[in-house]
Amino acid sequence: MKNLAAILLMFLTVTYVSGQELKKCDSTKYYWIIPSEDISYTVKIIGEVSVTKQHNVLYVNNNALQYLIVDKKKYITDGTNPTELEILANYVSSEINYMSGQYQAKLEAQMQKAPLTGDKDAIVWWYKMPKGFNSEVTNQLFASIIIDDKIFGVASPQFSNMKFKDVQDFLMDIISTLKKVTKKKKLKNICN
Repeated sequence: MKNLAAILLMFLTVTYVSGQELKKCDSTKYYWIIPSEDISYTVKIIGEVSVTKQHNVLYVNNNALQYLIVDKKKYITDGTNPTELEILANYVSSEINYMSGQYQAKLEAQMQKAPLTGDKDAIVWWYKMPKGFNSEVTNQLFASIIIDDKIFGVASPQFSNMKFKDVQDFLMDIISTLKKVTKKKKLKNICN
């Protein structure tokens, strides 16, 4: 699992934001606070958490976890009114095309709709690592959701000693806790 943060950073074309904060509530409960423009996003993380040198990557129970935020308008064709799932599919297609160029190999993403509470859906998507690139990583997995005008996502690699479903469940557990916070004073009492 060496260079885990470096491996993750190579796989995404995203807009990174600085100034994130990790708030520890107790020995196993954390909130990752991610500022973006005039709001913040939070995700709840349960487990052992440690920071990395990369501002958007954590280790959680020996899994790498990366967040990403992009503008959804980049994935909407002018004059159309797509559904959220269509926008997410456009986003995934764009990422796969980009990564195929980076690997100089044709990648094929697999996607599945992942219902969350209420009327929100996320999309879980992944691709197999091309042969010869990294023998430790089997798949790259992502969970993405639209929140207002952004696509928010989390990502983690599946190493050869991990089960695919465990990584998929890990990402869904994280993204299902996503909240948008518009008032900074709410962040001070986030653990309550």
